[in-house]
Amino acid sequence: MQRAFGSKLRSILGHALRNRLRAFLAGVGITALPQSSTATGLMTAGFAAEGLVGPVPALAVMLGAHVGTTLIVQILSFDIVLISPALILLGMVMFRRDSGTPAHDLGRVFIGLGLMLLALHQLLGLITGYEDSPVLSLVLGAISTS
Repeated sequence: MQRAFGSKLRSILGHALRNRLRAFLAGVGITALPQSSTATGLMTAGFAAEGLVGPVPALAVMLGAHVGTTLIVQILSFDIVLISPALILLGMVMFRRDSGTPAHDLGRVFIGLGLMLLALHQLLGLITGYEDSPVLSLVLGAISTS
């Protein structure tokens, strides 16, 4: 996402930081794109360090970033593994375009998202049979205490 939209995200964020409500909505929207409130927070902190934004709009962006992360988690809680092949196919079509274009970089995003959803589904299917295993409980207990 940074390759495809990094400079545009910074531009949108810089423009939206003039108003608290717009800053909040920008935080939600920008966090939904790269799915990282940390990336949004780092961009906002950079603006704040340079004196381009005050503390109140920066806090509004961070609140929006956390709300955006929550919304993404809620969406991913549904069974959306069925769209995984479509995301991978769309990503491959976009990736095969000329390199250096935003579509090429966005294709990488779709491929990665599709593979991530597929891998999470496979992992869930693998672990489901072992969730009541006493050995697994011991191993997870040992990991959590160390």
